[in-house]
Amino acid sequence: ADYVSAENLLEQGLPILTEEEQKSSPYPDYIQTGCDFYDSGETNNYIEETLTVEGEGNFTVYRTEWQDLNSGCTRYCQILRRFTGGDGNIFYDVEILPQTTHLHEYCIHDDDEIVFVDKVPSEFVTLIERVYSRDQHLNNAFRHHIGLPDDIYPTKWFRNGK
Repeated sequence: ADYVSAENLLEQGLPILTEEEQKSSPYPDYIQTGCDFYDSGETNNYIEETLTVEGEGNFTVYRTEWQDLNSGCTRYCQILRRFTGGDGNIFYDVEILPQTTHLHEYCIHDDDEIVFVDKVPSEFVTLIERVYSRDQHLNNAFRHHIGLPDDIYPTKWFRNGK
């Protein structure tokens, strides 16, 4: 199968698929849904509860409704439900997936936290390529040494002042 970027998939103008829809029509393995959600910790009215899963431990479950102040941090997420609001706009209920790498410090949440965000506007839900899945990371990607003569660079750029 040919590589299709997240950008090309988005250009098709189709709504982002829910987890249920992806069972019958999955995105390529390297594509992940992403949600723009920043948790300031101050503006969200979370419903918080503890969930105990046998053999896995305790999890803190947070549920909140999306607010305008929540944008600014695109994270992996799962789309649980898509619906059309009374104003005709599309919204999503999502689960923000734990992610502790490749994010700003304020975007991270731990594996023992489960975060659900309801009523996320469609413009804050997207498709993204998983980390290290773009073409340049393929084993057979073309790479070639580009030899440039040293005399085209200022001598101050060299450590030993050549």
